[in-house]
Amino acid sequence: MEALLSLVRRKMAGVGFDVETLQKIDGPPDIALILTCFVLWAFGLSIVKYSLQIFCHLCCSSIDASQARLPPPAWRQTPGALGEWGTTVKNASLNELETFLNFRKLTPKTDSQGTASRSELEQLATVEAVKYKSECLDLAVRTYNHETYTRGNKKWPYFVPQHSWNGWRGFWLELGGYAKNTVTGNIAYAFQHATSGVLCVYFLVTYDVLAYKLAVYLDLGFNMVDLLLMALSLAFDKDITFYSGCGHIFGASGVFKLLLLHHLGAAALELCILFLGSDLQDGVLACQMMLALVGTTGLMHFLCICSYMTPIREKPKINFVLHALTLALFVWYRAIYWVYLLWVCMSRVLQKGWLAGIVFVLSFGLFTLFNVDLIRHYLKVTRKTYANLSCEKQN
Repeated sequence: MEALLSLVRRKMAGVGFDVETLQKIDGPPDIALILTCFVLWAFGLSIVKYSLQIFCHLCCSSIDASQARLPPPAWRQTPGALGEWGTTVKNASLNELETFLNFRKLTPKTDSQGTASRSELEQLATVEAVKYKSECLDLAVRTYNHETYTRGNKKWPYFVPQHSWNGWRGFWLELGGYAKNTVTGNIAYAFQHATSGVLCVYFLVTYDVLAYKLAVYLDLGFNMVDLLLMALSLAFDKDITFYSGCGHIFGASGVFKLLLLHHLGAAALELCILFLGSDLQDGVLACQMMLALVGTTGLMHFLCICSYMTPIREKPKINFVLHALTLALFVWYRAIYWVYLLWVCMSRVLQKGWLAGIVFVLSFGLFTLFNVDLIRHYLKVTRKTYANLSCEKQN
């Protein structure tokens, strides 16, 4: 890490940044560095997200006729669990294959006598069954988000995807466009949060001020990217975010409005840190706060979101450990330790003036509301994952 930061120092000095000023806690905010971090994450998130999509397309897109399944004739999508489909394409009768293809309004290739071969029907039905499954998942995720976050219907059942037909080797095909973008977008966000978290830990261990400044500037640049793209998405009614960008904004607008408040509060706190930080204790408090919000709980939250739409959800032990650990981190950092941060930060901020105090109270108040809601969510989900684990042990 020390060698990496030394390299960063040289590169920054080489392109004209005042590295000596960045080594001081009380140095003035560097507007050029803020814009540089904005551009860095605009490209960096794109690279991480779309590289993952290419990898998954190449390595996680294998499903054949013995694995793909057909929906029952009377099957209808309902809120909550999507339900399992029974007959595999390989074992389906010709009538079942033709009925499904008619339902999907597809006509197979036929020979001179107007008859389609069994292999042709199976091949077409396999592709279409996977496609239909991905469409159903996309609709379930979007509808849940729309009902819960846009319309405020907290009683809407949580979507429960079907089991993967070929585990990790085929899960990518079973995700629709929205789900694919959500999974890879959340992994890209997790990468960004991990980067700031590592820099915060390094500062708290070594007191290297450049690590502290980079953690703050990088997270501020990320928040600015997110604020801009989500605001544009809401303004033009089209999802262009890295979080879930998939064209139509149905199912995303309510989530974006919440995240706009979240990132606005984070950006305001980070600007306060850069303007008002005056000594090493301010840096320590800032990194403790970022570690609590970004490097631990925020990172784990994104990983949990990914688990809902990947084969992780089918491993009860791993799924329970993931959510139990996330819950423990939320309870510690956003409830117990949060009280300490509030008290110490308030005493420090009040010394900076009334304007800083107002920004602090509004931002921390907003985060406290988010904390309460997220802890409730992970209490509920952890109970469910424990129940699933208990059922597996009984079976």
